[in-house]
Amino acid sequence: GSMCGKAIEDGKITMIILHEVLKTLKINHCIATHTSYGHHDCRIEKYVQFKENANYDFSKCYDLVNIRAHNGNCDSGALYFMEKELLRAKNKDKICLIFSDGEPTECSGGELRDQIKHMEKLGIKVIGIGINFESIKDYYTDYANGKNLKDMLDITANILQEYVLDKKD
Repeated sequence: GSMCGKAIEDGKITMIILHEVLKTLKINHCIATHTSYGHHDCRIEKYVQFKENANYDFSKCYDLVNIRAHNGNCDSGALYFMEKELLRAKNKDKICLIFSDGEPTECSGGELRDQIKHMEKLGIKVIGIGINFESIKDYYTDYANGKNLKDMLDITANILQEYVLDKKD
């Protein structure tokens, strides 16, 4: 979306490290970014795709280092996209992390909360991760907020521990 500056740099580093860990653990995952060009006009760019996707390829992940801020963000649209991707994925547990550094600009807070509730009813765990964004708690049932790269890596490590490592046989 509109994320830029230190927030997007910290987000990129966190995503690449997360990807490397999930790849090493052989956990099927997808990494995507989104931007919006007007109300509900959400554009998605996939950097890592679920194995079920015919275009499955890990090599594009490193293109993340080149992403830049675009226009607005439609977090509900991005979550809608991820819902469809997660429902096709064969993963037993379905977890969606969404990183944000500010208020949604192309959807209402109500639309965002409704999309999260809908995904949760489908069995998809949605976790909002704020990058120096205190009001993340206003939108997400499960959330964490970090102020810098160390915080983002700690938050991600805690999520991995709770939802992945503690559940592995």
